[in-house]
Amino acid sequence: RLSFVLVAVSLSLSLNLSNYFGA
Repeated sequence: RLSFVLVAVSLSLSLNLSNYFGA
């Protein structure tokens, strides 16, 4: 499903951003 892919991408992106700013 496209919606599921969109949610997964946004979630991973937010995690990457939090890790980048947290490091």
